Amino acid sequence: MGKAVAMLTTEVAELTGKRHDHVMRDARKMLVELHGEGGLPNFGDTYRNEQNGQDYPCYRLPKRELMVLVTGYSVAMRAALVDRAARPVSSASQKQSQ
Repeated sequence: MGKAVAMLTTEVAELTGKRHDHVMRDARKMLVELHGEGGLPNFGDTYRNEQNGQDYPCYRLPKRELMVLVTGYSVAMRAALVDRAARPVSSASQKQSQ
């Protein structure tokens, strides 16, 4: 069986050209509206900054939440993210969260 589609907010930021802190703000607001404050830990993750080796917070968004988030962004951004979401999570994204 295939893996569920999910994307880190770091990748959303990279694909959209947005700052990661802005994507995190947008994702947090959306997640609270959808799942309440208590639902936030279900989406929490970390990524490792390759330049300094430190871990930072991010969200891992399943396909549904990813699509809800990006519908607020531009049409070109939405198309790039929808195209990416059609592919499985890359092994590099998975390693970043470990």
